[in-house]
Amino acid sequence: MNLIPKPLNFSCFVLLLIGGFTAHAHDPGLSSATITVRDRRIDVLLGFAQRDVESLLGTYGGQVEIQSPEGFAAIQSRLESLAAQETSIRLENTIAVLKQTVAKWRDSQNIEILLSFERRNGSRLSLVSKLIERLPFGHREFVSVETAAGVTLGESILSKDANSFQNRLADHSELDRLSQ
Repeated sequence: MNLIPKPLNFSCFVLLLIGGFTAHAHDPGLSSATITVRDRRIDVLLGFAQRDVESLLGTYGGQVEIQSPEGFAAIQSRLESLAAQETSIRLENTIAVLKQTVAKWRDSQNIEILLSFERRNGSRLSLVSKLIERLPFGHREFVSVETAAGVTLGESILSKDANSFQNRLADHSELDRLSQ
């Protein structure tokens, strides 16, 4: 005796099949990129979960574990170098000059990387983050652009398939007006 009608049997089978595949998928991570536009420089503050940094550096061979400030110190220069290579800012069609990269271990779960670029004239800013391509499937990066006074100029979500972001910048007179 069959208590479940045949169309319902098929629907249950499909749901179980789909559920089985999604149960094994990676739970996507979320990183952040806060771009602060200043008079003479543009700062990009990248924020990552410790596990994402371990995964990111692990793609270059060997397992990486960051369990302490000492463990972070062992990988800090590799992380700074990788971030500098894989993150770029353009103003109009000119690549901004990277002046400084500093990675910091915030706590047992969070790592920040500050990249400071020289600011030149240009009303259109573009960010390309190739780091996201090296992170686990489904990873996303929340990007925000703001003035030094904290006024938001734009926001977006990046992914492996969409790893760039463009935003119009306010000129100096607009920045002064927005900051008041």
